[in-house]
Amino acid sequence: PGWGLADDGSIQWHRVHPETGVAIEGLQVPRWQDLLSTALRAARAFPQMPFIGWDVLVTEEGPALLEANTLPALPVWQVHEPLLDDPRSRAFFEHYRLA
Repeated sequence: PGWGLADDGSIQWHRVHPETGVAIEGLQVPRWQDLLSTALRAARAFPQMPFIGWDVLVTEEGPALLEANTLPALPVWQVHEPLLDDPRSRAFFEHYRLA
C-alpha cells in the first residue's frame, strides 16, 4: 500500500490513491530495472555526492530523471523499517559518518 502523512503527522495507509482512486496495493512499478539502472547511472556521475535522493519518472519513452535531492527525507525512507536495521544501510551511513 501507499502512505502519506495526516495533518497531525500520523501515517495514513492507502490501498488506492487518495486523489485518483487508482489501486496502489499490489501494483508493480513498470520497468523497475530500467528505473534502477537510470538512478544508479546518475549516482555514478556524481561520486563526490554519495547521498542523493533521485526522483525518477516512468514515461512511455523510458525512465526520466525529474530531480536530485541533496537532503533526502530520511523519515520517508523509514516508514517500513529503520534504515540502520539493514546492515548495508548501516555500513553506508557509518562509512560516510552520517550515523
